[in-house]
Amino acid sequence: MPVEPAWWSVLPRAFKLFDASTHRPNFTPGMWDDLCARASKEIAIEHTALQSAVPFSAGDMRIAIGDPEADVTPVLQRLVADGKLLVSGSKRWTRYRVV
Repeated sequence: MPVEPAWWSVLPRAFKLFDASTHRPNFTPGMWDDLCARASKEIAIEHTALQSAVPFSAGDMRIAIGDPEADVTPVLQRLVADGKLLVSGSKRWTRYRVV
């Protein structure tokens, strides 16, 4: 299956998302568009978080990427697990900062 050139920048993350998802033998039309959109959003969250000079919350990150409905917490938790962010506080007072 040919891959459109616009997808090359998000393809590695999209493949990881595809492998992690519970997929069926036959994929649905538009699945790659959804995976690429999700991968692009995760890359934007990761880039913005790692460029932050001040501690921030998940809500601050949603505002920074311009999507108030984005689910940024799983990406931030992955960055914490990878040792790229430090976390302080809990629940509504959770703040993240770059290591």
